[in-house]
Amino acid sequence: MTNISRRTVLAAGVTAAAATALTNTGIASAAGARALPAGGSFVNIVAHTDDDLLFLNPDIQPSVLSGLPVRTIVMTADQFNGWPPYNWTPEDLAASVREGQRSAYAKLAGQPNNWTRDTKEVATMILEVDTLVGAPNVQLIYLSLPDGGGSDPNHTKALEKLWNDPNHAAPMILPTDGPVQVAQWYNQADVNNVLLALLDEYQPTVIRIQDPEPSFDFPNEPTEHIDHIHTAKFATKAVRAYEGPNGRGFVLFTRYRCYNIAASPRNVPDALLGPKSDAYQAYAEHDPVTGNAFDEQVFRNYHRWPVVAPWAIVDGTGTLHAFIAAGDSIMWWHQPVNGAWTGPANLRSGTFAPGVAVALNDSGRVHIAVLDLNSGSILVAGQAANGSFTWVDVGNPNGATPAYGTPALVLNGDRALELFAINKTNGVSNAWQNPDGSFSAWDALTGNTSVIVSPPVGFTSTTGRMHLFADANGHVDHWQQNLQGATTFKSIGSVECTHAPGVAMDGDKVRALVREHTDGAVGTVAELTSNGTWGALAHIGGQGGVGPVAAVTSGGASPRVLAFARNDNYGISVARQTSGNSFAPWEDLGGYAEVGPAAVRDAAGNVRVLVVGGDAKLYERKQSTPGPTSAFGGWQVAGN
Repeated sequence: MTNISRRTVLAAGVTAAAATALTNTGIASAAGARALPAGGSFVNIVAHTDDDLLFLNPDIQPSVLSGLPVRTIVMTADQFNGWPPYNWTPEDLAASVREGQRSAYAKLAGQPNNWTRDTKEVATMILEVDTLVGAPNVQLIYLSLPDGGGSDPNHTKALEKLWNDPNHAAPMILPTDGPVQVAQWYNQADVNNVLLALLDEYQPTVIRIQDPEPSFDFPNEPTEHIDHIHTAKFATKAVRAYEGPNGRGFVLFTRYRCYNIAASPRNVPDALLGPKSDAYQAYAEHDPVTGNAFDEQVFRNYHRWPVVAPWAIVDGTGTLHAFIAAGDSIMWWHQPVNGAWTGPANLRSGTFAPGVAVALNDSGRVHIAVLDLNSGSILVAGQAANGSFTWVDVGNPNGATPAYGTPALVLNGDRALELFAINKTNGVSNAWQNPDGSFSAWDALTGNTSVIVSPPVGFTSTTGRMHLFADANGHVDHWQQNLQGATTFKSIGSVECTHAPGVAMDGDKVRALVREHTDGAVGTVAELTSNGTWGALAHIGGQGGVGPVAAVTSGGASPRVLAFARNDNYGISVARQTSGNSFAPWEDLGGYAEVGPAAVRDAAGNVRVLVVGGDAKLYERKQSTPGPTSAFGGWQVAGN
């Protein structure tokens, strides 16, 4: 396990694995209308002036174009030791990369690179605030703390020292010709107070940060920047204190993997890669230190704790439930048969990984499982007859903090709830519920072929066989469990993926749908016979996009599988199975998905697709009649 400075790596001549200069790709920027968020406020908190461009984008592009408030808070000045070949001081380099970030955001917004640059006093500290003239919804806010890789003793590991020692103080760096002219010193309390004050003022509904707990076990990527980690830790503390916008109290909170994404498959399709590459190149023209070292990251976008379906479910009474982990709470919506949506309610306060695993117990009552990031424990909540939830702490596979990934929860063929979670060796462990409601000790499964990327997906077929699917860093690993049997590894062949698959019944066979590498297309693989061997991966196309695929079996006289995926426009597309591996052309359902999709078949047999928008509200489209070809109504807000 190694924590490094980006600038130190570059000075040593190390580049990202298989780095490719973007200027040689021949990829043109895609043009076209986007499904822009219709509400919300967005804040990005990053360590350096290029971190948002490399790791968070293309997710920030729709918000920039929406006209809604977008603020990127940059913690450090990125000054390193200056750049001796140009005779640049640290302050000169800080000024240049800051101009690079402004150029990049102007490119993302489609506006001239014309900004107003001003100062702002926040919690007694003076910050630089830059506003894009042609799109004043876009602002860049600079705290100007030292980059931790500089050789100056007051700069080295400054953020790490501030995090660990409340008495440590670090100086602001004043970029050449910048608007801030008074040098101040930050202590830990100053950083905490400034970030919380900014969140309280800006009232974001979506906050994006870097990875506070990176994995150091990806092949050939054993390093991470100390500034990334400690910026994310400070941001997490601020979000916990912020508690969401006034009057509603819920904020979506996404963490992004950083350096180690170079070890995972390329997953940004051309239509999103073009604008992302253009923006990064606009930045790179002003950063002589970086060169092409991080070009590989431009081709990738991975969440630290991705949200995969199912996170919505229909219980034994026909009530539909949906769950998402917000910045400091579990959000819960529910709708009884023929009733109105209620929620979101705060089911539990705390800091959780975003995904919520859902399953029904043998009585048809909802249970959920979440990863508590404060304790490292996996918590399971079961709903009682009166609607209340009772929580059980199941610990984690290695009894350690932090835990390693969001869990999966499934009712197995023996009618007992079973948990699956990534363990310390990057495999999967399971624990099952005992008759008294407690859970067993954790038991490690065997067979995984690579690092398992959170979270796995469990699914029990109508025959009673339980299946577990996991993303083994670019391909699907699969285990199965027969009635009263052990969970054993069973290969389903070579199936590429960028997330664990969406799974549904296709008649009496299990069918999985995956997001493929590079182009955002979708593939499908299924059992050839019930409980039999698996066929080869079939490619069913798609409309681009990044993120997981959701699958559901329709109602009607001739049920078929429907697949849902976020597309290049950040809306939702659907493909309807016609027979076997054949699907009709993809249809764009529009909308805007910050989280999702999830898909369920309700008590009336109608398919519903659910997403969470940029305003942290739940939205759905649903069929009015059962059947695989039935049309979907328009997008509607579910709850408030």
